Amino acid sequence: GYHGRIGIFELILVSSEIEQAIVEGLDAGAIEKIAVKQGAILLYPAALEAVKRGDSTIAELERIINE
Repeated sequence: GYHGRIGIFELILVSSEIEQAIVEGLDAGAIEKIAVKQGAILLYPAALEAVKRGDSTIAELERIINE
C-alpha cells in the first residue's frame, strides 16, 4: 500500500512569461529556466529536500530518479 509514503512533486505554474515562451516554441530547458527564476522547485531539488528532512534516503532518491 501507500501508507507511510510521501509524494515528491514538480509543479510549474504557467505564468504569462511561460505561456509566451511556449507560444514562441522555446525548448523545455529554456522554459524550465524561466520557471526556476520564478520560484518553481524542480523534482530533483524537491527530492533532495526530502532526504535532508529525513523523509527519504539517498538510495531511494537514486532509485526513483534513475527509473
